Amino acid sequence: MAMRNAEEAEDPRFPSNATLEGLLKRLSSVQTVKISGSTRVTEAFLSRTVTSSLTSLRSLNIMSTLHTLSDPFNPSNYAGLQSCANLTSLNLSLYHDSQAVPSPAQPQLESISFGSQLSFVQLFGCFSTEANAESVRRLISAFGPFPIFSICDTTRSSSNLPHLLGALPSPEQLRILVLGNESSGVNTSIGSLPDQLKAFTSLVALTLLSDFTSLTPSLYSSLHVLPIEILKFETTSRVALSRLFALVSGPTKHDTLQFILLDQIKGKVGTRIEDAGEPYYNAETEEWELYSDWILPLWTEDFSEEGLVEFIEVAKKGGITVKGSTVDAIGIMAKRGVEWDLLEMFVEERE
Repeated sequence: MAMRNAEEAEDPRFPSNATLEGLLKRLSSVQTVKISGSTRVTEAFLSRTVTSSLTSLRSLNIMSTLHTLSDPFNPSNYAGLQSCANLTSLNLSLYHDSQAVPSPAQPQLESISFGSQLSFVQLFGCFSTEANAESVRRLISAFGPFPIFSICDTTRSSSNLPHLLGALPSPEQLRILVLGNESSGVNTSIGSLPDQLKAFTSLVALTLLSDFTSLTPSLYSSLHVLPIEILKFETTSRVALSRLFALVSGPTKHDTLQFILLDQIKGKVGTRIEDAGEPYYNAETEEWELYSDWILPLWTEDFSEEGLVEFIEVAKKGGITVKGSTVDAIGIMAKRGVEWDLLEMFVEERE
């Protein structure tokens, strides 16, 4: 899931709207479409005169500010997609600033339905303002039952995720859920999220993109009522090993959990001195240095390298596999230490 702000590309106003729609109507055999950074192209593509021609469209990915719309998540904007009978995947990443450009009032909310054609839906944007909260709920409910849902709220104060999850039709049919809360470091409140999770009685995989663990202490107890087999932490997730230990061992061990994927810490072994033959020479400082293309993992007191090694062994005894970039980062700090030793030896030999 994208976690960065998008910028609107400069619009040369060419080709004209009429020519643009004419070109888009010719996409009758195209199955995958991605539109990024152009509100005008996005609006032209979503017009009913164009969508009625998209008979083969299966996957649509829109990344836009949609700055001309006062309510970008209004279901009316996407009503034309109902005619795309083969559409199974929809990704709407809308980086909208309602204060950026004055926009005309949009039509009243209408109830639309995509039936059961969609199997994957991803929504990214600010969902918690009074202006669009109901629009997002109606849009979610219009999708019909679908097995995979990914949603990230960029609101910086109080997240509306629990309220939005309540709009999912047939939550018992959901199989994979991805939750994100991009609060930019602000202590965002997300309310009664654990209560909403209990409705997903067929959920197999849960991914947390950001720091839900510290914001909702009761989250872990709620995980036990879910039949999840896969639990994944990504991007800015901050998770304490003490809480994870409780899921893989002892009386609080999760009954169905099989895999824990930890991708919240990154690390990479870069250029090594022994491979390059010598350290990096910085011409500006006239000094020998270590190569800068290494990525050092950011271990914390709550999530240490030593604790992770122990956790992996405990989980393995319980039949649970632990993988991910965080696991791959084990040992990188030690290898970096070797590089420092080699650098010191190299410098001493040259003196």
